[in-house]
Amino acid sequence: MDKHPGLRARDDRHPASVQTMRVTHLDYRTRPELSKPVMICAFGGWNDGGEAATTAVRTLRSQWGARRFAEIDPEEFFDFQVNRPTVRLVEGSTRRVDWPASRFFSARINDRDAIVFVGVEPNLRWRTYAGTILQVCSDMDVSLLVTLGAFLADVPHTRPAPVNAASEDEDWLAKPGVVAARYEGPTGIVGIVNSAASRAGVPALSLWAAAPHYLPQSRNPKVALALLEALRDLTGLEIDTGEIELAARVFEREVSEAIEEDGNLAAYVRRLEEASETMGATTTSRPCSTRAATTSPRSSSGSCASTTARPRTEPLRGSGGAPAVRRDGTSGAGGRPRDVERVRSAPAGRVHGF
Repeated sequence: MDKHPGLRARDDRHPASVQTMRVTHLDYRTRPELSKPVMICAFGGWNDGGEAATTAVRTLRSQWGARRFAEIDPEEFFDFQVNRPTVRLVEGSTRRVDWPASRFFSARINDRDAIVFVGVEPNLRWRTYAGTILQVCSDMDVSLLVTLGAFLADVPHTRPAPVNAASEDEDWLAKPGVVAARYEGPTGIVGIVNSAASRAGVPALSLWAAAPHYLPQSRNPKVALALLEALRDLTGLEIDTGEIELAARVFEREVSEAIEEDGNLAAYVRRLEEASETMGATTTSRPCSTRAATTSPRSSSGSCASTTARPRTEPLRGSGGAPAVRRDGTSGAGGRPRDVERVRSAPAGRVHGF
């Protein structure tokens, strides 16, 4: 049996043949010479509340000057009616098609090598997709695979984003402030990649941050900052957070100004702040292993997000629960944040699995 599932397939043109042909979904531009690099991964979609995980990884890619060396061919993994390719003009006339991208970048930070991976949660063949990532881990002799994720939760934007960690390596979980998660339930591609890493014997660590559920469409640099700080503290990687700290302060100020114009939403955020302070006084904030998505935030009782507040159990539509504020500061079809008939917490449910 192959170490990485899905990387071999029969030649269907000769179904009776016992021969197999090597099928690779990897396109190597070059093979960088790396010494036991750390690989840091993030996936857009269900695992990326507030776009925090992908924002964090793209920040690393830019800061480290990472260069692309490989990518995964999207053809076998995406339903292009769901994740459509986009068309853009190049030099004002030539049209270029951009397909859903899953790309690997390499960098050297002082005396350490790193690989940065940015992808999109695929629609199809998850085991094969995860196996392809693990193939790069094998090819590049990766020493540690770190996945980043973010879930939407009942947490206020005015407080530091809680970060939790998960790993099958007890050494990671023995570090100060890190507690093993007890989550059971639906999972996303991050969970599948972590499981594949465990089976392949690749050391893996998963970091998750809680993002305010009432900002589901907002790119949240404050939550991305929390992930980067946790990554730096746990791995010792050199990460400059100065620029994203500034972005986080601006983000918090602008969101607060918009929310103050909506009495119901402002009152709701104050209740979240009170709950956060109360629970913070009685509960150790712990890295955990849950996450949620930008489209369907859920909740856990007694799991990762329970250190601060309960993630929601239903898609956010800006009504029927706490109103949602968009990236432009609006909570409805337009204008400033609008009043809602009532603001309430959603009942406890499940957190998206990691």
